[in-house]
Amino acid sequence: NLSGANLSGANLSGANLSGANIENARFGNNQGLSESIKRELIQRGAIFEDSSGDHSRILLPK
Repeated sequence: NLSGANLSGANLSGANLSGANIENARFGNNQGLSESIKRELIQRGAIFEDSSGDHSRILLPK
């Protein structure tokens, strides 16, 4: 259960998040996440912030 976790800056190379609850978990500037995995995580409720820490471009699920 990673719900609400702050994973910004984490190296996620080789991580398997397929069964993880990632709702409202924050990601940004992560190694090991492809664009397709990012899109999937966003659809599942993850929040992606840009690498500068500027929250004006936070990517949220639609």
